[in-house]
Amino acid sequence: MGVVMVLAMTGALLAHSPANGATIRLHLACGLRTVGMGRSVPIMMRATDGRGRPVAGLELWPYLNGLRWGAQVITDAHGRASATLPLPDPGQARLQVALRPTPPKQTAWWIWAPTVADGQTVYLRRVFSLRHVPRHANLIATCDDVFRAYLNGSEVASGSNYQHVQRATGLRRFLHAGTNILAVEAHNGTGPAGFLAMLQVDGANLLPTDSRWEVYTVKPQDWPVPTNAGEPAHAIALAGEGVWKSSIQGWPGIAPSSDFPVGLPMPKGAVHSNTVTVRVVPRKIAHRTDPNHLVGMEWEPWFTPLNVRWDTAEAVPILGNYSSYDRRVIRQHALWMTEAGVDFLLVDWSNNLWGKQHWSERGPYVDELIRGTSAMLDEYARMKREGIPVPKVTLLLGLDNGPQTTTTALNEEMRWVYDHYVMNPKYRGLW
Repeated sequence: MGVVMVLAMTGALLAHSPANGATIRLHLACGLRTVGMGRSVPIMMRATDGRGRPVAGLELWPYLNGLRWGAQVITDAHGRASATLPLPDPGQARLQVALRPTPPKQTAWWIWAPTVADGQTVYLRRVFSLRHVPRHANLIATCDDVFRAYLNGSEVASGSNYQHVQRATGLRRFLHAGTNILAVEAHNGTGPAGFLAMLQVDGANLLPTDSRWEVYTVKPQDWPVPTNAGEPAHAIALAGEGVWKSSIQGWPGIAPSSDFPVGLPMPKGAVHSNTVTVRVVPRKIAHRTDPNHLVGMEWEPWFTPLNVRWDTAEAVPILGNYSSYDRRVIRQHALWMTEAGVDFLLVDWSNNLWGKQHWSERGPYVDELIRGTSAMLDEYARMKREGIPVPKVTLLLGLDNGPQTTTTALNEEMRWVYDHYVMNPKYRGLW
């Protein structure tokens, strides 16, 4: 088990990193000590080892008041890095940087048959041997799209949503000393396909899904206890990677929030720098407008676990890989847009009715878009109470592509918007 030793030093911290055996020292400096609300401050970082030599190639994470804020940076050949941090809230801004912690090593892979097809069902098995019956045995598993798991012929788990890992406990009674068979029937509806699992025996992680598993594309006659060997399963991507990324809830060492690190607290025991305090003072925000033109921008609330991933972006935003729920991000964006002369936002709800007959049939990904929109409206209302001008809000309803919907669903959506947003006194004056 790794141990991190931290020693207090003037203006910095010393730490022993168990990952590479090196002593890392991080130092942070800031070019300003007072700044207006919404303005940015330049920060300079330096990384050295225990002998004072520069350390290159380290990924550093900035923090604002103990929470991730801003883009990650990499130290150069001189052990230096720099960044610009916008500061959206008045008050004391405590700045730090921390060394990116080593993520937990994953051993389980998403597996499937070598060829993936829509409407495909595959059969997987893993043969293993136990010296004795364990005291405890659990199975954690998920599948894109549907699975049923069998232990020595008895069904022990099933699932139909890859984003929610299934945990089957108390499996000791299905095991015996000697040869055992874990078998899985997995079905793919459309698009990508994969099965991910791990058998936990007396606290140890055994049988991670990988190419040692066997796959059949035709159901064996003696299913679910197949005796003939299949072909090696195709290992697609490690847990936390591939098209599924971190959007699986309940898998050890992985959380959907991993894709949206901005706003997360500093990890316990992280190697971090000294703290620099900057005073952020209120200031008058000027809304530059053109009486002859209206300036609008499309705005997407889709940086959420079930919608968009940041790996499709060309670069890392100056605020870092943020979530659409983050109040500070919404505030900073509003300050920038107001001063840039943006009069209104067009919030993209154009696919919220994707193939639905009624608004009540909307999926969980739509509920995330609603949550992101509500977070934006809440922050805009808060800013107006502070006397800060913000862009007006317009919702782009309907359907611009994808499966057709019904007029009934559109009318129900508009009624929901009217009741929950337009008539909400909290949001008065934002439209």
